[in-house]
Order: sequence, then C-alpha cells, then structure tokens
Amino acid sequence: MTLASSSVSLLRPESVRFGPFRFDRASGILYRGDEELYLPPRALNVLQVLVDRSGEVVSKDELVEAVWHDVTVTDQSPAEAIGVVREVLGDDCHQPTFIQTVHRRGYRFIAEVEADDAEVPPAGPEVVGPVDSRGVLTLAPAEPVRPRLLRPAILAVAAPVLLAAGVGLSVWISRGAEEPPAPVLHLPVALPHPVLPATPTSVALSPDGTRLVYRAAFDRGDGLFVLHLDRRNERALEGTEGGFGPFFSPDGQWVGYFNEEGRLWKIFLSGGPPVEVARATEGPVSGASWADDGTIVFAKGPRSMLWRVSAEGGRPTLLAAPDPSTGENGYLWPEVLPGSEWVLFTVEPVGVAGVEDFRLASLSLETGEVRRLEVGGGMQPRRLGTGQLVFARRGSLFAAPFDPGGPEVTGPALPIVQNVMTLSRGAGQFAVSAAGVLAYVPGDALASTLQWVGGEDAEEMPLLEGTFGRHRLSPDHRFLALEIDGDIWTYDLERDALTRFTTDEAGELLPLWASDGASLVFSSNREGPLHLFIKPVDGTGAEAVLLRSAYPKLADSWSSDGRWLAYTEIHPDTGRDLWLLPMPEAGEARPLLRTGFDESQASFSPDGSWVAFVSNEPGTFEVFVQPFPQPGPRYQVSTRGGSSPQWSPSGDELFFAVGETLMAVTIESASPFRVGAPRRVLDIPNSNSFFAVGPEGRRLLVGKRQQSVRPNTLHLVTDGASLIPG
Repeated sequence: MTLASSSVSLLRPESVRFGPFRFDRASGILYRGDEELYLPPRALNVLQVLVDRSGEVVSKDELVEAVWHDVTVTDQSPAEAIGVVREVLGDDCHQPTFIQTVHRRGYRFIAEVEADDAEVPPAGPEVVGPVDSRGVLTLAPAEPVRPRLLRPAILAVAAPVLLAAGVGLSVWISRGAEEPPAPVLHLPVALPHPVLPATPTSVALSPDGTRLVYRAAFDRGDGLFVLHLDRRNERALEGTEGGFGPFFSPDGQWVGYFNEEGRLWKIFLSGGPPVEVARATEGPVSGASWADDGTIVFAKGPRSMLWRVSAEGGRPTLLAAPDPSTGENGYLWPEVLPGSEWVLFTVEPVGVAGVEDFRLASLSLETGEVRRLEVGGGMQPRRLGTGQLVFARRGSLFAAPFDPGGPEVTGPALPIVQNVMTLSRGAGQFAVSAAGVLAYVPGDALASTLQWVGGEDAEEMPLLEGTFGRHRLSPDHRFLALEIDGDIWTYDLERDALTRFTTDEAGELLPLWASDGASLVFSSNREGPLHLFIKPVDGTGAEAVLLRSAYPKLADSWSSDGRWLAYTEIHPDTGRDLWLLPMPEAGEARPLLRTGFDESQASFSPDGSWVAFVSNEPGTFEVFVQPFPQPGPRYQVSTRGGSSPQWSPSGDELFFAVGETLMAVTIESASPFRVGAPRRVLDIPNSNSFFAVGPEGRRLLVGKRQQSVRPNTLHLVTDGASLIPG
C-alpha cells in the first residue's frame, strides 16, 4: 500500500519501506536488507522528516525548524545533511530516485513509501565474543558495520557468572531505560592491530562510548582504525596514514587528527575522504578537543600555546600562551567542557622533569581567565561522565569529584587505575567518554633504558634501567650525570655504581659537567624560577648559586678551555635566548644570541672555535653553527629539522636528532666553513632525542623508553566512575 503524505503524518507506521531500504522509527535504524546502515543523527532526522512528508516539498526553513531547532546553523547545513543521506542511499542528485531538489523551494521525497508488515525482532544483546583462556575479549577484523548514534548508549557486559559457566561473554548497547542496569566489567580487549603509542594520546572514545579510534601499526605502516565495541568489528579509516592524536566531535560523527606535517584534519566516520581543517602552527602537537560550538581547541608550538579554529576550516587564532616568567613552559592536553565556556588543560613547568610540578588549570573562552584546579600534580585532565575529573600522574589515573560549572574540583583525588602507558610530557594513553566508559593502554612507559648504540658491532649494550630523564657524559667519559625523579645522580661506568648527587626537595634537572669534570652545574626551582647551581662532584664543597636572575635558565655547554658557560634563558618577550657566563669565577653574563626567534641548546666545538645551536628562524627548528668567540656568519647544517646538537670528540662531525632518528654532518672545512649533506646515522625508536657521543665518536649513549613492543591489548571499563572508592 502506498501511503499519501497525509496518511503518513497521521498513521506514522513503526516501520516503512522504500526501494531496498527499511526504516524502523521505533529504534531509529535504517536497513538495507539485514545490514544496519549508519546515518549521523541530524541526517537521520532529515530523512525521517522527508519520509513522513513523502511527496511534499519541504523547505529549508522547515527542515531547520524540525532538525536544528536547538542550535544555530549555517545555510549550508540542510544541504550538507541531504548530501549525507543521498550518499548512504546511493542517490544521484541529477537523476534522483529518492530525494528531489526543488529549485529555490526545498526538497521532496519521491520514492514510494510503504508500511512494513514484517515482524521486527526484539532488541537484545549482541554476542561479540569469544573470550580466550585468559579472559581476554578478542576482536577480529570484520566487514564495516555502521552503528547508529541516535541516543546515548551504555556499554554493558554480561554477568561474570557466564564466564565461570564457560558460556562466553556478551557485549551490547542498552536499548532503553526499561532494561536493568548492566554489570560493570574491567575487561582486557585483544586488538587486531597493535597500538602505536604516540604523543599526544593514540586512543579516543566516542561520546557514547560505543566506538574507539586508535593509532595502529600494520603491514603498510601506520594509521587510524575505528573499533566498534558494541559489535566486534574494526576498519581502517582510509586516508589517515601517518595520522595521530585522534579526537571525536561532540556528536560522534567525525574524528579529528593531525598528520605527519602537523596539519589538522577531520574524517567523517560514515565514509568519505579526510578534510583538511587547518595548517595549524609550527612546533609539536600537544592534544586537541572538539567543542560543541563547532570549534576545535588544540595545543601546538615550541612552547605549546592554546589555539582555536573553526571545525569547518580557517585560520587558527591564539587563545592563551604560557608565561615563562612565572615558570610556565607550555599549555598541554586541552579538553573543552560542554557549553564551550571553559577549557581544561595542563600547565607544563619550565624544564622541571618531575611530574608533580605539572598542574591542572582551566581557561575561560569568554574572558581569558585562568584558574588553577586544586588536585596537586597531574596531567591530561578529562571529564568522565558528568561529575568526575580524571587525570594522569606517574603512570596511574586519578579521579576527583568535579563541578564543570565552576569549573572546580570538589573533593580529594584518588587513584583508580595503575599501570597506564604514559609517554613524554605526560601523554597518557587513555580515553574517557561522556557515557562513563574508560579505555586505556596498559604499560609502564615511564621506565627507560640507557644504552650504547652504533659502533662497528652495532650491538645495543644497555647500561641502566629506571625512570630517568636527560643525561650527559663527563669530559673523560668515565661518569654519567642524569636526572632521576627530580634529582641529579651520577653513574660510574667502570664500577657500575649509581650515586645520588642532589637531595633537595625541589626539582633539579639538566646537569652539565664543568670542563675539568670536577663540578656539576644544574638548574633548580628551589628559590623560584630556575636558577643555575654548582656543586663539586667529590662532595668536598656545598652547593652554591652560580647565577640568579628573574627568568628561568638551563645550562647548555662549557667550553673546553673552561672560560665560558653557555646557557639558555627563557624570556617572556624574546622567548629562548642564548647567554654566556664568564668562568671559572662567574662574571657578568652577556647575550650570545638574543632575537625575536627561539635560540637554545648551545654546544661548543672541542677546540672552542665554533658553537652549534638550535633556532626556529627558518620557520622550523634547525641546527646552526657560527664562529666563537668572535662573531661571524652562521651556517645552517640541518635541512629537515634538528635538535640536541653534539660534536664528536675530534670535532670533525656534528650529530643531531630529528625525532627518533640520529643524523650527522661531516665538517669538511673550517676555513671557509663547509659541511657535507646530513646523513642518517641510525633510528632510535622510543628515544627521547637526548644522547651523548662516546669517546671514539662512533658509539652513542641514548635513552629509550622500554615500550619498544607495541601493545596489542587495551583495557575497557564499562563504568569508569565505579572504580572510585566510596
């Protein structure tokens, strides 16, 4: 029976058919045969309006009133939604079968609509197991199935007694409030492809908790995959090769991410190619969040500022920047709260390696006001459900009661999950959803190894294992100074002896050997902004302030003749500048390079006639060399980025890092200065881009995170708030 438009509006059968499609109003699901098709919520509602008024012309204004009555939209929104519906239906706008465009009037559904008399099976749990002998839910790759996103869904898991009975495990989506509450389960999930951990985080959950997007490694390289947690299937997001840092739109229809060039992209989950949002800004990425006002807030740049851009594309605008004069180095890991009035983020301190020195804060998008969240040290704040704040601290997740309207923390923070993989700058590999689902990648990524790499045998020789940061070799290559848990330690390579060097409760970092190896210089925040301190290595003298000034300072290099100490100062107006301090008696400091660009990481050549450094004057951070002590022309020696320049003992080579690759150039001539083309020395997966050159100039001492094995399991908690005691 063909339904006229008047009878549709009166009868509204629960299920109707048109062409090969069946539309079930009760569940809000569109089918082609037995296949459930995915349509975004707004597009699905547009289809429903057109089907209900089949044969009638529906104007754009009527569509907006019916579908977008609760939000402000552009004139293109109805047309975009119509385009999505047509794509799913396989309809041609020039020769339509289902939706006709009526010029300047609107749209008309022209297909024959019939009531569907077939019995629709009742909704129930969907079995997606099986569970292996370890109790791990295995998720094998499957053909794409597109889930619906009409109403908030709660991930539920069958009672554990099913496991004991050997029946298996069921995972399903709650279909309505009439069903009893689902049991909570902390479930390990075996992934078809291993997670490829990265900074920022490699995992993201949809707001309703039914889908997880993660960065994965596979045969052809790496890219983003979407995992449908409610029906055991996964598919690659085509075109996202090299993508990282995924995050969902508030409606769960889109996934934003960054590519290898640091550009911001988005991809529609129901299909279609990626769309570039912005070319963003220079520097590393430190997270992004999609606001419900249609904008994206992201952290990026050498000092990691907060930026905002329209999700439809455009030029990013600066929201907030850290203030180095108060010890702030970066704003990381933004999370826009519902209502788009506040952004949660992490304040990274200047140079301090201890995670306790990171703090949580909020930024008003209306006034620019910044408020501190009183939870102690922590990183990567995320809102779990409606009333909890989750954040990372030393490889664990903590939760505290949270009022998003403040925004403020209203109670103590308590640990809820341990052994969460955490990478550089506190990038915890976890995700939460508004529905209360929590997912995380297990692993102690704070642990590292120090090891020799390269040389003739090319055999990796581990020296130390632990939770340490940057390191430097003594001039005689017998000792090592390194950061461990906010203190400085020394390590005797011959005796295999590790000794604590500083014991102050404040943070100490970036030790530098004096040219004669008798003392160590380091930075500490014990008296405010990072000042330079010095202490004899043999313990015969006390620590003393070497240089105190208004701005944070980091020691870089001590000339071989003992006359000069080069250090980086972080200034609120000029950024990172290079300064010289006359030694051994600390004289009056003078600038070496002080410009409107960032210059840092100075390194004197062994004969003291050259100084290498890093500058972003070309637009990206590159390695330069210039004469010393007399001024002269500077020479760019890197071509595609570079950091941490280090000379070989003979001075005929200059090494530097490009991400997780160590590069080198040969000094072919000093007068005139001429270098060879940069060449790859070796790849150091999971390295921290900090290294030391061995005495023979061939072996390199590098720090590596222990997570060289890519995890193929993540953990899923169906109700994260249930982990919170009391």
